[in-house]
Amino acid sequence: MTKLALVLILLLDVRVHAQSAIQGPTCDGVIRGAVFDRSGQRATGITVVGWPLGVDLGAMLPRVMTDQAGDYRFEHVCRGRYTVIVEDKKAGYPYASPLMNEFLYGVRAAVVKVTAKHPQVELRVNMPPKPGLMQIHVSDGEKKTAVLQFTVKLSVPRQRRTHFLAIEFKQDVRNDEIQVPPDKNVICHVTAEGFREWRESAGTGKTMLVPSGTHVALEVSLDPLN
Repeated sequence: MTKLALVLILLLDVRVHAQSAIQGPTCDGVIRGAVFDRSGQRATGITVVGWPLGVDLGAMLPRVMTDQAGDYRFEHVCRGRYTVIVEDKKAGYPYASPLMNEFLYGVRAAVVKVTAKHPQVELRVNMPPKPGLMQIHVSDGEKKTAVLQFTVKLSVPRQRRTHFLAIEFKQDVRNDEIQVPPDKNVICHVTAEGFREWRESAGTGKTMLVPSGTHVALEVSLDPLN
């Protein structure tokens, strides 16, 4: 989320217990496994991130690249529950987190638990479809100037798990690219303080469908309230 410099609000129920650390010299945990691409082949040179569940994310997340055999390995991992997610912008996966992936694909990532009894665990990672990318440019319909502070709400009809995402763009943030569920109908709403909701999304929302791995640009013109 810090890469996007956005505020992501995901509506889901998380029942986890906080752990105190992710990695440390006194921790003897190991998470290892292989990464497989969409064709079922081992994926080499792909970056994956180890995500702890229930930890203060002020800590640096461990990340490694798969070797020539498509294998990855995290060492000195502390006790706790983890998932491993592909995050590799060059490969078409610009940002990942357990919550984001749950929104993009509608399923929870596989989880392993590092314990004193089982300090070494193995987790296979299957690369999901590349997300769609949507870039939004918002402007004042009267003044024709850019609106830099706005909110985008996305929802996926009939998706049972984490079907809603709200993204708040701040005035000092110029990265207006959003990952969207690929090859699915996504309902989009765009609003901003002092403006009416975007005419194309007012009411039931604007339906978008972005094919996997593709990029679309959305030009949004908002009408001032007064």
